[in-house]
Amino acid sequence: MCVIAGGNQSVCIECSNGKKFYADICIITISLGCLKQHSARLFNPPLPDSKVEAIEHVAMGTVNKIILEFDSQVLPDGIFRLEMVWDYENYDHEEIADRWHKKIGSFEAVADNVLMGE
Repeated sequence: MCVIAGGNQSVCIECSNGKKFYADICIITISLGCLKQHSARLFNPPLPDSKVEAIEHVAMGTVNKIILEFDSQVLPDGIFRLEMVWDYENYDHEEIADRWHKKIGSFEAVADNVLMGE
């Protein structure tokens, strides 16, 4: 995909098969690693230096999600989020296998019987 400004609209999306889509706004959702590596060739005209610098300074890391599915509704009506409170007193002395779950900050109810933790 190549994003090209021009025409009557602000943005033209030109696909590898030659098909073009025009829009006033385009939201790009690609991985940070791909954006860091290929932003110079993805955008025409090129992104402003301030945007390129911002992309270069964003740190990459691991983001894991945990999905828990239950047989029935798990949270009471009106409760949609659980904030986790962990005891970090001996955290540095615990093995990762014993403390990985302490990286989960909260669980969101994505359905009556499904929680997603991050």
